[in-house]
Amino acid sequence: MGTSSLCSQNTSSYKIVPKVLIIEDNVERQLFDFTQTDDLGIIEMIAPKDWTEPIVELNYVTRGFVIEGCLGLQFKDTTTIIKKDEGFIIPKNKRVRIFNAGDGQLKVVEILQPAYKEDFVKFFDSF
Repeated sequence: MGTSSLCSQNTSSYKIVPKVLIIEDNVERQLFDFTQTDDLGIIEMIAPKDWTEPIVELNYVTRGFVIEGCLGLQFKDTTTIIKKDEGFIIPKNKRVRIFNAGDGQLKVVEILQPAYKEDFVKFFDSF
């Protein structure tokens, strides 16, 4: 069976259509939210060059991998750069600044456990 046959099959009961979110931090970025339950969040993020979040503390574990570009994770005492095809983990309640550390677009897939809720995020001015 060719791939065109597979792609044309009706599998709508298995398909997840993401919610598309536009987030304005220092610049605009896109999130594709594939989350289906409160237990596990699945997010694809696309962020332009020079994007950064403020310093946050997340009340969930974030695991993920970089599809394109370089992800920066700045903690109080260290900064880690995650390159294409590398994975990462941000422990629950660890203060971090997440940013695009590359010269081009950043694409990341994130798995959140539990799923994102607005009150699970605290913002800070410093570490």
